[in-house]
Amino acid sequence: MMFGDRDYSTRLIALSTASLNVDEARALISRDIDQDFLFLEGPSGEMEHFEETASLRLETFFGESPSDHVLKTCTSIRIDFLNPSSRYLDLLADGIRFHALNACCHLEEAMTQLEIEPCWWTIACTTGCDHFMSFYRRTIIILNHDCDGNEFGTGSVRGRLFNPATFDQLEDLMEQSLRKEIEQWRFG
Repeated sequence: MMFGDRDYSTRLIALSTASLNVDEARALISRDIDQDFLFLEGPSGEMEHFEETASLRLETFFGESPSDHVLKTCTSIRIDFLNPSSRYLDLLADGIRFHALNACCHLEEAMTQLEIEPCWWTIACTTGCDHFMSFYRRTIIILNHDCDGNEFGTGSVRGRLFNPATFDQLEDLMEQSLRKEIEQWRFG
């Protein structure tokens, strides 16, 4: 779901949200275009490469156990690098893939500017051409539980973050920050 009534024809990015269940998250992660940037991030900012193993399952992060009969969902934030602006900049800047992979940092920086502490467990992955308007998409899955299966309360962060006015401000701050970074990248 996208917030606001905006003209995206000249914008670089758009933010939206979605709910994912475990199977949808697993399918999304399997389509990641650069496994080196498939990260699990904890609340103190430490990142590690995410790979599902027998002892580290997505179900743990979603809060599901084998006895659950209800699929649980996690909220995600999608950062879409939009066509035609992103495709054009990709040609000019000799690639904007790095900027898509680094978009989480811009999101956290924008949240901090709006005094929303990005204190959460997330998995971030990048896919290409998920939507006709999207060149790249960086999806940040906000997890319900930590890697030990303990519930991780993010209700207040989610409440502030998903307010439509705040979401528009986040999108604007990220747009400005990413454009500035790309210009510096292009012209040194």
